[in-house]
Amino acid sequence: MDYKKELQEALDALDKADKRVDKALDNLKSARRWGIWDTFGGGKFLSSAIKFGKIEKAEDQMKELEDDLKDLKKELDDVDIKLGKVKNSSSPGKVFDLFFDNIIFDISTQSKIKSNIRNLEDLQDNLEGIRKKLERELKNA
Repeated sequence: MDYKKELQEALDALDKADKRVDKALDNLKSARRWGIWDTFGGGKFLSSAIKFGKIEKAEDQMKELEDDLKDLKKELDDVDIKLGKVKNSSSPGKVFDLFFDNIIFDISTQSKIKSNIRNLEDLQDNLEGIRKKLERELKNA
């Protein structure tokens, strides 16, 4: 198989995964902002509902990201580059937050959102490092 073609396929798979990370991060950061409003006196039920709507969108993106990362790993294996460890994300307890809408659950949810943001930002950094390797390899191929 043509090495340049394999490198380009890996870059394409990386682009797809990177875009998915961006979408998930956008939704989680929005959920974090709504969560702050929720925690410190916003329209309790409404802000919780909006926050969890954003979280659900982010979770959907993260589920699709899992498939994107499997595809990326396969493409990277073809060019002998390792993806590295990807941290799992955790899902906040929506039913508990809406039902027991209090500061303890709000803070717990905010903590999980922040943790997921950190994990996705770490993944984004990892993907950027891989992008540089792939682009360097493609340039030299």
